[in-house]
Order: sequence, then structure tokens, then C-alpha cells
Amino acid sequence: MKKVMPLLFIISSIYLYFHMSQVIVNLQDCPYCYGKDFCNKLENEINYKQLSIIERLYNSINAKNVFYAYIGDQKVVLKKLAHNYELNDLNNFICKKNNLSYNCKLNIIKDTHDYYKEIVELITTEDIDVVKNFKVCSKYGADLFLSTLADFNQNLKENERLISIWTTLQINVEPLILHILNKKKIKWPVPKYYGACGKLIIESYNGLMLTELADLDWSQRTYLALQILESALIFTEGDENFRYYLTDVSPDNIAVDSALKITFIDLENVIMVPKLPNKSLTVHRSDHWDEDSDFSFSEKQLCENSVSDHNIYAVCKLILSANAPYPMMAGGLLHHPPTDQSSKHNSILANIELCANPNQNVDRFLISRKIISDLEALHKSIQLD
Repeated sequence: MKKVMPLLFIISSIYLYFHMSQVIVNLQDCPYCYGKDFCNKLENEINYKQLSIIERLYNSINAKNVFYAYIGDQKVVLKKLAHNYELNDLNNFICKKNNLSYNCKLNIIKDTHDYYKEIVELITTEDIDVVKNFKVCSKYGADLFLSTLADFNQNLKENERLISIWTTLQINVEPLILHILNKKKIKWPVPKYYGACGKLIIESYNGLMLTELADLDWSQRTYLALQILESALIFTEGDENFRYYLTDVSPDNIAVDSALKITFIDLENVIMVPKLPNKSLTVHRSDHWDEDSDFSFSEKQLCENSVSDHNIYAVCKLILSANAPYPMMAGGLLHHPPTDQSSKHNSILANIELCANPNQNVDRFLISRKIISDLEALHKSIQLD
């Protein structure tokens, strides 16, 4: 066995090197790729030596096109953002779009399409079969979105830069969202985006999925709940230009590091609503209107109102509530509270259920801030103990 492990280590290392450098980058597809800004660093700074044997084998055989590596001491995630067949389908769509044959060479295409116009149409369309996971409300919002991406892939010629944005949107908006949010002065609860090389992006690894930590001590889970509710408000109110409504909130899409800091990952499903100047404030209150679903939302209503409590409702309903629907965490994040509950504990749990299933008189923004205040006080009292 002692001889087998080093042999596996060597074989997996060799396979991984060639697999990563030759196969998954797809640099030959550019400019129909996510970018090239990380290519030099991918070769010179990414290393796999710190990975365990299990992680190396996972990298070699996984079918999800998600890989692990290190930049210095920082563990990172390398993503292709789609399955190989989906990437091939996009390539052939591009060939057809340019009147070329199946499996054409993308890097020799003389593309004269107006990609600014196509991006605007793509992200504002009402046709859910075109872009199912991402939307920007209004032409004004689309123009504002593109202006915030003015420095995305700025090393490329303008048309190539727009093609890279269009390509990214066809597959997964996440790198564009991360690029925008990483520029904020205040740190947002999202991964660090390092850049792209071909059809591969690199972002920080932020820990285990929340689903894997269901058995943490209750006091630790209250600290996670505090951060999750604070994050819901940050996505709603923290940007000067947009409100970001997350439409796929689940424990699988929240990571927790060794310091119990949470990060929202896999930011593929987002509706961005621009903050319109000189518009009177209209508040949308989320409710449950689809009897065939445990959780529902109206894209139309999110876009038509200047602010919505959608993010607060989503985390209360799907993460925190004791009645969180399957396949969410059984009993919610705060399951099995202490038997010697104080009135403070009872207030927190009762307000979470109000947030998840409010009556007409409940303001989720007020109730969420009350829960946050109580969780902060509880966390401080636990630290003092």
C-alpha cells in the first residue's frame, strides 16, 4: 500500500497537468471564451502540490468540470461553468450563427455582428427559453450593466471584449457578477474572482457547503444565520446601481469557511434591477402564489417595483425556517434549539417564521433587522460566556 500511494500521486499529477493545460482551457475558442487575463498566471502561479490524493483524483475523474488547486496558500476553484456537451452546443450555435459548418474553427471567424445590441437583447428578453437564469430589468438597466463591465477583459479589442461578455452570458453570468461585486469598497459575501483563461474561470474556494454543516453547535448556526440575513440585505441594498435578487437560494449555494464566515457561491441565477433616479419608492412584498411550488416569485413584479423583500423572504423561507421545504435542510438551519430556551431565543424563532410566512401587516425589512439585532446580541452573549 505504501508503494501504491506515491504511484497514484505521480500518475494523478501527470494526468492533471496535461488535462488542465491542454484540455479544459479551450483557448482555441477565443474570442468566444470567458477571457485571457489569467492565462499567464494559470501556467506560472497555479499549483496542485498542496492538494490531497483524494482531491487530485477528483480533479482527474470528475464530470462536473469543477477543479481544485492553489495560488500560494489560497485554495481556489477552477470552473468551466458548464458540461462539455453544453460548451460544444454553444460552439455549434456560433458556427451556425455565422453561416459556417458544424464543428467549425471559432478563432478564424470574421464576426460582424453588433454584440452590444445582442447583449442588451439577450439580458432583457421576455423569452425564458433564451436566458433562463439571468435577467437585467429594462434597457436602461442593460446599458448600466455594460457600463459597469467597461473594465472587464479590457486587454482585448472592444469587439472581442463584447464577444467574451456575450459568450459568458450564454453559459453562466457568475464571472460577470463577481467582477462587478469584487470592485466594491465593502467586501461582499461572494468569492474572489481571479480571472479567466479560455473557457475556464478561477475563483476563491470558500469552504464547505452549508448542507454539510447541519450538525454544527446551535450557537454556531445562529452566527451563520446572522450572516445569511445580513447578506440578504446587502444584495438588496448594498450596491449604488443595482439590486441583486437571488433566485436559487439553497444551502448548497452557501459556503462556510473554517472561521464560520459565509459566502454565496454559484451566482448563476440572478435578477438585476437598476436603481432608477428620481423614481418614487415602491416596495414589493413577496408572497406565495404558486400552489404547485413550495417557493415562488414573480420576475415581472421584481422588475416593476423599485425594491423587493425577495432576498429576505428567500433566506427565511428556504434556509432559516423550521418548515423549510424539501430538499432544503431538515428543520431549517436553526433546527433543534436548546431545551432551555430564553425569551430571546423564542423571539428569534418566532420572527423567522413570521418572515417566512408573513401576514399583511408584517414588514420583512423591519422584521429581518429585528432578527439581526437579536442574533447579534445572542452572539455577543455567547462570546462573553
